[in-house]
Amino acid sequence: MVFEIKIKKLLKNFSNNIWKTATEQASLRANFYKELYDKIKITPIQNKDGILLDVAGGDLKNAFKFRRTFNKIISLDLSFTKDLIKKANLNNLNLILADGHNIPFKSDYFNTITMISVIEHVKYPKVVLKEVVRVLKSTGELIIQFPNRLFPIEPHTGLLFIYYFPYFIRKIILKFLGYDYYLNYVYGFPTPKMIHNWLKNKCHLKGVKVVILPALLVPSPIRSIYKILVKIGILKIIPQSWFVLYIKK
Repeated sequence: MVFEIKIKKLLKNFSNNIWKTATEQASLRANFYKELYDKIKITPIQNKDGILLDVAGGDLKNAFKFRRTFNKIISLDLSFTKDLIKKANLNNLNLILADGHNIPFKSDYFNTITMISVIEHVKYPKVVLKEVVRVLKSTGELIIQFPNRLFPIEPHTGLLFIYYFPYFIRKIILKFLGYDYYLNYVYGFPTPKMIHNWLKNKCHLKGVKVVILPALLVPSPIRSIYKILVKIGILKIIPQSWFVLYIKK
């Protein structure tokens, strides 16, 4: 029993370290994803008439990185803190309280839509993608970044190989280790093939980038191991996540 408590405490501390790193390095991570977008985008560098929708914009880090490229940026999420609302007002960012399953905009409205670290958190990803495509203009860009379920370290908890197990076993393990909240926070990691099948009738794939984060953005307890994995090329075979760009037909 004592050993079990110690293991659970150790795992929770590790998970907390992941969130601490994610929070502290959020701006750097947003900049990293913006650079990936710049490598495969079709939009002009200065799209002065462009409107971007950042789905589940959260801390607005992505919105701030894209604001020089687009004339208007709208961040959509279920909630925003008072500090974020104040910051958005000072920087000409538009905030919308809404659910991605039902986006309150007319069809064919946005030039570009970003979904960064989002799709694994929505209950019905196929429905959300259908809504996103609906409000995207023809030839508009849809950017999706999502975790690789085959990457051995689960990105939200740090648990090893958890997605290698069937759902019912994964659920038992998570509950046993005290990660009940996770089951209502992360609904699952779609594969690139699944996303492609959901979008293939409405969009075509423009580009794919494997995500290999800079070591600075990796939690300190596994940073040394991570550097070794990068050096020997493992992450080129099993990347942490995918960054894809689709164009609406």
